[in-house]
Amino acid sequence: MSSPRPLSMAHIVLAEEDIAAAVAVLRSGALREGPECAAFEKEFAAATGAAHAVSCANGSAALHLVYHALLRPGDEILVPS
Repeated sequence: MSSPRPLSMAHIVLAEEDIAAAVAVLRSGALREGPECAAFEKEFAAATGAAHAVSCANGSAALHLVYHALLRPGDEILVPS
């Protein structure tokens, strides 16, 4: 009996220019705080009407920044058990 095929969660289409752009960033060594990151933050802020934007490596890092920006001593965070 053969193993079942994995369930595909998404059909990802990458253009060659997207792949080339990713490779260029990887080769530059500027994986964070580089010119591509700064350009993305500027364009994202403009697209959303925000004064500023900050990119994060992952959702946990993003939540960490939000907590520091919004919470003050004595504030409480309620989470499910």
